[in-house]
Amino acid sequence: GRAVPSHRIDPEAQLWKRGGSDVDLRVARPGRVEALLAAHLADRARPAKETTSENENTVRPPVVTKHLELVRYSAPRPEAPPAPWAVALVAYSDLAVRDLDRVALAGWIHRALVSLIGQGAPPVLTGVYPPGQERPANRCAIQVLGRDELSWLGESGRSAVAMLLPTDCEPGELVAISTAWAQLTTLRGPGGRRWPILRRDQRRADHFWSGPAAGQIRHWRTVPGAVPDVRAQGRDWTLADAICLSVGLVYRDRFEARIGSGRGREWYRALAGAVRDSGGEVIEAEEIRRGDFGRWVHRTPPHLVIRPYSAVLSLGDLAGSQPLVAIGQSRHFAGGLLVPAEMPRHRADTP
Repeated sequence: GRAVPSHRIDPEAQLWKRGGSDVDLRVARPGRVEALLAAHLADRARPAKETTSENENTVRPPVVTKHLELVRYSAPRPEAPPAPWAVALVAYSDLAVRDLDRVALAGWIHRALVSLIGQGAPPVLTGVYPPGQERPANRCAIQVLGRDELSWLGESGRSAVAMLLPTDCEPGELVAISTAWAQLTTLRGPGGRRWPILRRDQRRADHFWSGPAAGQIRHWRTVPGAVPDVRAQGRDWTLADAICLSVGLVYRDRFEARIGSGRGREWYRALAGAVRDSGGEVIEAEEIRRGDFGRWVHRTPPHLVIRPYSAVLSLGDLAGSQPLVAIGQSRHFAGGLLVPAEMPRHRADTP
């Protein structure tokens, strides 16, 4: 009959992080057959008296351990839930965008799109919702891609702008936003100079970046930087906690069944913990202490202290290896973009 395997070899397994259902086994590698054959021939060449013991029991041949490799078998993971954003409308230009101008450019594009739609612009674009209506975890986001980011798409241009449409966007909202996007023909750079949009593209936001190279583990780095969503939640609150919370707020729909919905210290701490339980991890993080902090955010609550940071992190089981995601304050306005960061597998396996 036909059998369904319960486990498969996981080539990206981190050997120091073992799941409860994982199985480690030694498997044959090239040269194994030759090693076994050589051992067999050597055993047959021994005199008969060396193959039996004094009590006439057969002496077992030596165990051959050459050309074996320890690998991890993992149970198949369920398919990843829908990504925060479903579609990316991309416009390419020759505008060279500095990091400090990204948020301002996204803000200008946002105002232009709202103006093009006019009265009745959908809240998923404007961010203004009727009183009493619950705000979704994510709304339309505008992200700026520089030359380095475009290289992860196989593109060689100077810059591009991506309009991210959330997964739960209504059909009528999609039509209104897509129509306005098509009517946007130029980008306004520093000093008011306008740059034409050279061409357009539409991509799946959950399969946006190119996949990881062979032998590499996919992590993510913040470009150009990110800002925490809320202030410190207690004296023991760390920057890593704040980053995990920002990830959790993007994916909060995944955790509502476990921790409910809401806000406040206990809920924020629970959400950050849920991200860690899902494999989310901050590999490294450092506060940015230079320049005008206002360039990192579009708009922020008056009580929030702006603490921009750069970080490398893992999204664990929350996402695959190719989604277009942004975290933190102003993630809807060119802040906190997560760009692929490759790490050799042998480094990722080291605690």
